[in-house]
Amino acid sequence: MRIRAVFTVLLVAAILVIAFTLPGRVEHCDERGQVLAGLSILRQAPEGLVFSDAYVGCYRMVAYAGGRLNGVAAKDAVVAYYRRALEHDGWRIAVDAPSPSVAILWARKEILGVTAYLRLSETTASTYDMHITDGFHGRS
Repeated sequence: MRIRAVFTVLLVAAILVIAFTLPGRVEHCDERGQVLAGLSILRQAPEGLVFSDAYVGCYRMVAYAGGRLNGVAAKDAVVAYYRRALEHDGWRIAVDAPSPSVAILWARKEILGVTAYLRLSETTASTYDMHITDGFHGRS
């Protein structure tokens, strides 16, 4: 009986914490998404590619932003271009992409006190996707 009472108190406390903190966290997530969408790397493209289809959002309190690069450019040239641009902007290039991954380039950077992760993937011979997400884990 005592265990049930303790469990009930803990459950009610958890519900109250979620109820009072969730709206602020969602709002902060939207703000973080806008910050990610405003990053200069999402406005840069190597010769032969054009950035399009930009998006921004928040899912399960993880902010994200990105877009598609369309045109003609060799994969090695695209990787070299973004590697230089990312390093110049303070991103840390990952040596190995997490498995399984179709990414041709991974990087990370602290943004607003949260680690942001960038993934560049080749979807077709003339299309690349760039996706940035933050590593927010419930901190506000």
